[in-house]
Amino acid sequence: MKLEHTKYKNVTILIKGQEINFAEGIADVQNNAIAKELLKLSYIKEIKEPEIEVK
Repeated sequence: MKLEHTKYKNVTILIKGQEINFAEGIADVQNNAIAKELLKLSYIKEIKEPEIEVK
């Protein structure tokens, strides 16, 4: 899940013993439980990626 940090561009957050690095305000978080915890913070938003239709 891609997340955006709206307050700082380059920051590291320690959550549940894991470091999440935001580079240019964006982090790709593989662990959904960690991502959901981060989304509870007001300055973290999920980046919705458009779904690609396969034909």
